[in-house]
Amino acid sequence: MYRNTITVKLLVIIVGAFFVTTVVVLVLADIQLKQILDKSQDAVYSERIDTIVGFLSRRNERLKKTVLVEAYLDDFKASALAILRNSYYKLSDPIIFPFILDTDGKIVMHPYYPAGDGSLKSVPATRQILSTRSGQFEATEQGRTQWYRYRTFEDWNWVIVYTVPLDVKYRDAIIFRNTLIGIMSGVTVIVLLILAVVVRRFTRPIVRLTEASKQIAAGNLDYPIDSRGNDEVGILARAFSSMRDAIQLKIADLNKEILERRQAEKALQESEARLGEAQKLAGLGYWELDVRTGNVTWSEEVYNIYGLTPSEFTPGVDSIMGLSPWPEYNKRHEEVMHCALELKEKGSFVQKFLRSDKSAGYYHSTFKGKYDPDGNLVAISGTVIDITELKTRESELQQLRNYLGNIINSMPSMLVGVDEQGIVTHWNSEAERVTKLSAQTAVGKPLDQAVPWLSAEMDRIRQAIRNREEQFDAKRSRRENGKLVFEDLTIYPLIADDVQGAVIRIDDVTDQVRMEEMMIQSEKMLSVGGLAAGMAHEINNPLAGMIQTTRVMANRLDKNSRIPANLKAAEAAGISMEDIGAFMDARGIYGMIETILESGQRVANIVSNMLSFARKSDAQVSSQNLIDLMDKTLELAAADYDMKKKYDFKLIEIVKTYAPNLPPVPCESGKIQQVLLNILRNGAEAMQSNQDRKPRFVLRAYAEESSQMVCLEIEDNGPGMDEAVRKRVFEPFFTTKAVDVGTGLGLSVSYFIITDNHKGQMSVASTPGKGTTFFIRLPMAG
Repeated sequence: MYRNTITVKLLVIIVGAFFVTTVVVLVLADIQLKQILDKSQDAVYSERIDTIVGFLSRRNERLKKTVLVEAYLDDFKASALAILRNSYYKLSDPIIFPFILDTDGKIVMHPYYPAGDGSLKSVPATRQILSTRSGQFEATEQGRTQWYRYRTFEDWNWVIVYTVPLDVKYRDAIIFRNTLIGIMSGVTVIVLLILAVVVRRFTRPIVRLTEASKQIAAGNLDYPIDSRGNDEVGILARAFSSMRDAIQLKIADLNKEILERRQAEKALQESEARLGEAQKLAGLGYWELDVRTGNVTWSEEVYNIYGLTPSEFTPGVDSIMGLSPWPEYNKRHEEVMHCALELKEKGSFVQKFLRSDKSAGYYHSTFKGKYDPDGNLVAISGTVIDITELKTRESELQQLRNYLGNIINSMPSMLVGVDEQGIVTHWNSEAERVTKLSAQTAVGKPLDQAVPWLSAEMDRIRQAIRNREEQFDAKRSRRENGKLVFEDLTIYPLIADDVQGAVIRIDDVTDQVRMEEMMIQSEKMLSVGGLAAGMAHEINNPLAGMIQTTRVMANRLDKNSRIPANLKAAEAAGISMEDIGAFMDARGIYGMIETILESGQRVANIVSNMLSFARKSDAQVSSQNLIDLMDKTLELAAADYDMKKKYDFKLIEIVKTYAPNLPPVPCESGKIQQVLLNILRNGAEAMQSNQDRKPRFVLRAYAEESSQMVCLEIEDNGPGMDEAVRKRVFEPFFTTKAVDVGTGLGLSVSYFIITDNHKGQMSVASTPGKGTTFFIRLPMAG
């Protein structure tokens, strides 16, 4: 009966375990394969969707370059859809295909539905696609489960979707699972047959040994044990026999052992009493945890530390943990047990607890485990000392450190602390930003490695530390990424007796230096402008006299003149006016006089433009014709001495395309001329570097009725700008010229004049290798 029961049970357990293992392997294999297929399919169709999105993005970029986006948008979309259909709808009845919806749910491209159809709104898949616009999910439609992967192309408000039948997606997983089930079923049947034979032979000696153990347990120590076998069962039988003999010896020694244990316990109690007395005299609390019962005992000093009395509190593991409502400190019990049980060494910890007055306290405890002769832990004991005041001071010190650290990190200056060997000891947030090195990386490095540009200052730093004298170097220059940077360097030696080192402060004063240079340049330009205006006034008076005198000469020498004074003077000289005219014609004097008048008038126009440009306007706005301002500025540019030193503006071809009858614009003419002249100067300088074609300006002026603005376009055929330069061209101090050639303020000031002073608009478009066009829009007179 026992044999059959053990055999059946063992067989059932083994077969059951094998069956469960088989099922688990099948389930895990199926899940893992599906996960692999999910990742693979998601990667494949994400890549396909990315290909379509990338194709559409390239088409959209080409569309943007045409500038006329709205005009060509439909054509670009239609062209893109035609290419996609030819690429993806080659089969007459595809089961895996992409399709496109717009964000309103209408079909843009589908192999089975016409474009513009909104009937798919009733399909659950479409509603979920439109609600999230990017992702993947499964949905059942018309009795078949489909898997969808989709993403939104924001520029055209299209959603690109790939759909795959779920049974097609998991086809490999289904085949693999069915095959595995068949294999495992066959293996299970074979194993079951083998186990039936093996278990029967294995359990027979175990049954006999079981019967012998029952007899020994009943007190029949003379029951025979069959220990003939050499296998594990035979070894176990001999062990039972040895155990039976040992029991007989143990019974004889039991009374003696009990007596010795009682004596040991008495000695232990006396030792514990002496230990408790010593702890009390030393002012330390003492505690002990009985590992077997979980009971805790402690001395009176521990009650004093907690602020409790024995009548108020009974110590125990759970009750002690309840005295600390902080989760991070409640793990102390587990840490102590781990240290005593597994490491078997002395340990210590700090515990935070809640006093009876609800204030937080801290104590420090050292502990050590107690073990029986077999090495088993039986108790843990330790000492306790109150460190609340010490922890309070540590907290205050840490708060002070954090406060000082926040102050240092909030400073806009780069602060670096070094010791007397030049090793970095402190590194603030500004130092991290400037050097791109974290504090963890920089601290501990030599200063010349952390801040390479300070390697030349190491001698000065050591001298400052040695002499305890502050060192200051203003407006040090260095190059960073091709740009000139100015810095103020200050070295503060640490003067405490027990501290050797220095604090290095670095302030970026690049903007300040540039502002000072700009102010100097502005003062210089104001002086030059005033001088030019004064010279123009001085030139204007003799010029007017010269022109007037030339006109009088022309009148007096005109052969057709019948002025009585002319006739009288000619008669007195014995010559007629006709003879004078003949002589003047023969010598070309009339042409010379006309040339003098034309040249004088040109000079007068230049002086008038210079006076108009240089005159301080006091922000007086008047209605101006932008075409007249542009033409005056062109004359001023042609006469600009500074421009003539580098190139002749007259050699630049000027193409004017002005719309007729432009409405006037309220503006400050001098400031608008300043803007136009700055653009013309920059364009002329840029075109000089392009020797392949003749320099040319194309000037356009027209009115925009929709925006009620008058527009000016100044186009050159220079080298143009790339996109990075074009985006920054209006930024203050940004320039592509050499350091001593330009300040980078011309276009930023021009932009300020147009947008802020005149409430207009200013922009730029450029194509590298073809040229640049500046657009200026000013409001019409209201």
